[in-house]
Amino acid sequence: MPIQGLDDLRVAISKYESKKKNKNFSSEQIIIGPGSKELMFLLHVSFDGDIILPAPSWVSYKPQSIIADNKFHWIQTIAENNWYPTAESLEELVLKNKEK
Repeated sequence: MPIQGLDDLRVAISKYESKKKNKNFSSEQIIIGPGSKELMFLLHVSFDGDIILPAPSWVSYKPQSIIADNKFHWIQTIAENNWYPTAESLEELVLKNKEK
């Protein structure tokens, strides 16, 4: 199996997402993995920069950041926002860490 996942599946997903979101997604932009934890770890390892982790979040995200030698920052989320960070909380975090 190719590392990125099955070619036919990647093509099908790119067509589906392109139609659903009215944007052009190539199958080259799609990666299929065995699960979200493995894919998140791949992102941690391949990304060279600070990571913003939502709180609460899955228990393995912080250790993955540490293993990948990424600096991480927590951002609080709440149920009223469907556990998404707000633009204001992201801006506050970025400004707080801008000079570091």
